[in-house]
Amino acid sequence: MHWMDPRRALDRSRDAPNTSKETNESFRQTTQVEQRLTLLAEPTEMTSLALLFVVPLLCPFSDSAETNLALNKPAFQSSEYGDPAVTGAENAVDGNTNATSCTATATNDTNTWWFVDLRAAYEVTQVILWNRANYPERLRNLVVEVTSFNPVTYPAAYRKLCSRFPGIAGTQENLTCDSPLIGRFVRISKIHVHGTSEYLALCEVDVRGNPLQTVDSKH
Repeated sequence: MHWMDPRRALDRSRDAPNTSKETNESFRQTTQVEQRLTLLAEPTEMTSLALLFVVPLLCPFSDSAETNLALNKPAFQSSEYGDPAVTGAENAVDGNTNATSCTATATNDTNTWWFVDLRAAYEVTQVILWNRANYPERLRNLVVEVTSFNPVTYPAAYRKLCSRFPGIAGTQENLTCDSPLIGRFVRISKIHVHGTSEYLALCEVDVRGNPLQTVDSKH
């Protein structure tokens, strides 16, 4: 629960469409959510203060979710191996878990990463990975992180650790976050070990978690 200056509430009511009471209320709630998620996705010099007040206003709808939050969402990777249409980052979010549709980073890329933009903030609880049966060693020594900020633009300090996976992944690995994490981006990186395959290959990434709702200050 949070306190709102009555003058701010009055200003918002003046800006809201002058239709019905129900329409005004819907407009007010939608505007608040969009403003809060914008603060999460685009940090400014007020980021630290904003997060202190914004994050507590968001809470999960339920204790668990069965929906793949990453499915068909925008995905990116550190480099491309060959034709992006064949090995591009989006292959890991197309719903195909077999080896006919996998990602692959370029040869000699020893700082490999992949991430998906969930397009909204969620409480992320689990990340499920599918590996290819041939060349399974390309998916190993993994770090899974969640962040509210674009991982390319903002440094590691903004990322929160979900899970680590040492060794070579099996055909399917269910990685549960040590604790639920609120964020919009899920990033997977590989800790390169000299003498091992430098590629990062993912056949599918399934992100599980809970959508968020704002806490109404009137209740």
